[in-house]
Amino acid sequence: MEHWIQKNKTDPEKYIESRKKLNKTNERNRRKIICLNNKNEIVMIYDSMRHIRLEGFKIRNVFACLNGKRKTHRDFRWKYFKESETEK
Repeated sequence: MEHWIQKNKTDPEKYIESRKKLNKTNERNRRKIICLNNKNEIVMIYDSMRHIRLEGFKIRNVFACLNGKRKTHRDFRWKYFKESETEK
């Protein structure tokens, strides 16, 4: 971090404050994602794309499924989480 601050001649306090604001924005924009098997049963509910990536899935392919450009990724269907999904 110090190298970045020196390189860009940024005040360390302003840098830290801007990172805090960015993290708050990211938390608000984060959406849960549901992974479904071929029988439309919920396999897993992920808190964020980061968790999906850590499981070994390709983020761009999951996004393509979420946006309707692909049907599946690694034989799983992907949808954004809605509260009504858990009632099924």
